[in-house]
Amino acid sequence: MPEVDKNGQLQPAWQQEFSSFANMTDWFFSGSQVINPADRTAICEQFPGVSPTPVFSNFDAVIPFVVGHANLSGLFGTKEFQLQETPFP
Repeated sequence: MPEVDKNGQLQPAWQQEFSSFANMTDWFFSGSQVINPADRTAICEQFPGVSPTPVFSNFDAVIPFVVGHANLSGLFGTKEFQLQETPFP
């Protein structure tokens, strides 16, 4: 869900920005989320990097922007979580 930034430029649903939370460059996302099973929504929304609302804009995911590959399997109970970050041109 692209959005327009403060300069009127169309931005993608994800972008890198400086995070005051992490004090480094992080990924920021816009979009919507569905937590399944639904009865876990209140718990999951308390974790850092999970939006407290179903629809969000420019939300700090607390995922550091570091070029490379990360194997984050097991993080937050995931079975497989691979992250490939490539530099923007």
